[in-house]
Amino acid sequence: MKVVRRFGNKLDRPGDDPLLEAPGFWWELRSGDVCHPVGEGSWLKPPYFTRAWRWFCKWPVLPFISWNIGSRGGYAGFKLYGVDHVEEYAGFVPLSEIYEGSQAMHMSIRPFASMAKQ
Repeated sequence: MKVVRRFGNKLDRPGDDPLLEAPGFWWELRSGDVCHPVGEGSWLKPPYFTRAWRWFCKWPVLPFISWNIGSRGGYAGFKLYGVDHVEEYAGFVPLSEIYEGSQAMHMSIRPFASMAKQ
């Protein structure tokens, strides 16, 4: 699985860290594997997802934006994530696609994240 990050203003920033630490705005267009889990399950603890909606986007047309304004921030669009842990992803991704460096995207919106340091 692979994601290609194309046009944008912060292409040197890690793509799997969606919240900006400093005030600002980040946008980019992405292409590649979309793997969006569906149904009952969790990303972080058992029971994990067991099904996913999958497709491949050849053209860099999938948007991602992130913002940090004062103590609030958020993101919206096709969020990148690493598909590299067998336990979490084996229920909805073939084992041959789970390896170090494997990446996919899913649609996600988090508009009101607190930017306070914890």
